[in-house]
Amino acid sequence: MRTIGFYRYKQKRKEQRFTHPILIAVITALLACVGSISGVYLSAPILVSQFIEQKNHENRAKAYEAFLMSMSDDKYSASLKLIGLDQMVRNVTTDESTQRIEDNIELLSVENSSDKLFLHLIGNMQALKLHGSKTVDIYIDDFMSVLLGNEYLVNWSLHDEYTRGVRNDWINNDNPAYGLKEKVSVDERTKFIILSAQYVELVKLLKSELQTEDS
Repeated sequence: MRTIGFYRYKQKRKEQRFTHPILIAVITALLACVGSISGVYLSAPILVSQFIEQKNHENRAKAYEAFLMSMSDDKYSASLKLIGLDQMVRNVTTDESTQRIEDNIELLSVENSSDKLFLHLIGNMQALKLHGSKTVDIYIDDFMSVLLGNEYLVNWSLHDEYTRGVRNDWINNDNPAYGLKEKVSVDERTKFIILSAQYVELVKLLKSELQTEDS
């Protein structure tokens, strides 16, 4: 009887020796699983945020590149007319060059009177409004304010020195025009000269932000 009792005791001790490591292994696995799930749960918002930020960068770059590329393919040539007008204003030296400016402003004014110019420009800028930076959004809103005759709504301190200078020079210019055959009003002339400076400013901003994205 003692022998049988001793055998059972040894068998029980042996089972316990096998049971304890298995139990520890199971608990360790469960804890590891819980830790892994917790880690995924905690890191998920960060990963989603990084993914969204990356997609925003990609969409912004695509919108900027598409807008800049469209200028060379612009059959309507509104972009080229505005950029060209700015270049003319920067380099005006003779009565002939002054008259050329007036002639180009007249073309833009006629197109604007039928809202054709407005619809074309705002259509081209929709992707920029949707995906662009806050500064791009402000520049576009200010551009449209001037185009619609609401120059006073613009916070000019947010714009570059050249654009502010053009605005200040022309908005306060009450001198009569000399050396040209006038084809538009003073207000219309002032508006489109300011718009041309704003458009060039916007293009420069897009290029600058693209370079920053790439670096």
